[in-house]
Amino acid sequence: MYKILRNLIFMGLALATLSCNDDFLKQNELPLYAFPDPLMLSADQPVSAITLTIPDAGNQAFYIQSQPKWLAFDQLQGSFRDGSVSLPYRFIDPGYQTVEGYYAAPLILCIKEKAYYQLDIWYGNFDTNPSVPDTTGNGGDPGNGGENPGNGEDSTIVNQGKTFYFDGTVVDAVYHKPSDRLVIATKNPDQLLVYNTRDESQSVVALSKVPNCLELTQDDQLLVGYTVAFVSAFQLDNMELLQTYTLDCIPFDLAHGDNDLCYVSPGGENDKSMRVLNLKTAELISKEFAFYHHFDEQTIIKKVKGEPRLLATRTRVSPSGLLLFDISEGIPNDTISYWHEGLINIWPTNDGKRFIDYRGNVFFIPEYNTQVTNSIDGFNQYGTIELAYANVSHVDENDATKRFFVATSDTWPTSSDYYHPSVIHVFDSEGLGLKRTLEPSTSVLNAQQTGQHFVGYVFSNQAGDKLFAIRRLTEEWQHTQWSVEEFNLDEEK
Repeated sequence: MYKILRNLIFMGLALATLSCNDDFLKQNELPLYAFPDPLMLSADQPVSAITLTIPDAGNQAFYIQSQPKWLAFDQLQGSFRDGSVSLPYRFIDPGYQTVEGYYAAPLILCIKEKAYYQLDIWYGNFDTNPSVPDTTGNGGDPGNGGENPGNGEDSTIVNQGKTFYFDGTVVDAVYHKPSDRLVIATKNPDQLLVYNTRDESQSVVALSKVPNCLELTQDDQLLVGYTVAFVSAFQLDNMELLQTYTLDCIPFDLAHGDNDLCYVSPGGENDKSMRVLNLKTAELISKEFAFYHHFDEQTIIKKVKGEPRLLATRTRVSPSGLLLFDISEGIPNDTISYWHEGLINIWPTNDGKRFIDYRGNVFFIPEYNTQVTNSIDGFNQYGTIELAYANVSHVDENDATKRFFVATSDTWPTSSDYYHPSVIHVFDSEGLGLKRTLEPSTSVLNAQQTGQHFVGYVFSNQAGDKLFAIRRLTEEWQHTQWSVEEFNLDEEK
């Protein structure tokens, strides 16, 4: 039975009552012990203290790894005394309300050289809200976000969701919505991390080469391009290696088309030929173009859904331009339709009719036309997504909820330096109205510093009730730790 807590809150914590998750922060090789029940703090006491008693802690030093944004602790590190410590806190109004009338988020405490301890904390007026739902340790429901029709207001939501950390530096990531599998490619170590977001199972596929890019095929295979001249195909459901193909270039980007063809953008120097790889026969064709000066190495290429087209933009020249290829015959047509525009990066939409650029502009995909080879005339604009920061770092689209999920930061979208934090906007995919804003949780680094995160990739699950942000600490913290944070979107339904 839950207890209303008004003054000092004493928790007698026995290890036998805790569940252990050894996947947490593997780089530290410390287990995580999660408490089965939340700790309820009464709103009647916005300034009080939590007293934790953990007999195994002894006189060991500790620090707070992660905390609710709406609680400020007087000390973020210190030492236990005879297995006990008092943590004075004060409540900070987060600036939003929740449907349930209480706030929920985890507190993670690290006892050095021993373990991490996660305790879910609820703060609210429980005298007037006796009916409290069960939680699963994901921070509860942070609020409804609200669609606010007619006034255009967004509801900023801070969601302290489930977070897991992993080794390596992220180079690319994809999400297979039919099976709800998230695949993350990292270097140092060279691996594929496969996360099933339905049952939360994880597996790791060690790679013998450094990965460079990923692509999903229409028949549920995963293509992995490396920093050397090879591409491998894996069966996605069991990650069985099906075949490794030898190329004559470094694959910078991959786009899977029809008839088992994979289009390869080269990553070397002064290479202006696209490669076309037949995944069935392993035949490799090098394709030059009539106006080859519009196609350069390290060009981003994307398949237009439902259309025999490739959409592309360059990363090595300015303006980056919009390139449109006709692949109705498999091998691209000799002529590239080209528009002289600065786009930096592109994300085609699932309807095959629009794309989003790095500034949040939404354009209609123009018609392929062999006569348009160097146009300074723009293409038609569908609308504009209003961003909190200057640039878009990644876009995900969910057909079930008709939403765009847009990670935005002041960091240049093709940069490898992450000096600026991110937020994630949720937009209606048709009207482009802002529905809510999600903010990645911070990480407590030490007693004086709380680190913010840059979001490199964002993916929603098939149902559209969960969102997964692949994030890392921003550059000023000199820490390359990557992690995945889960956001609960149930209130959108």
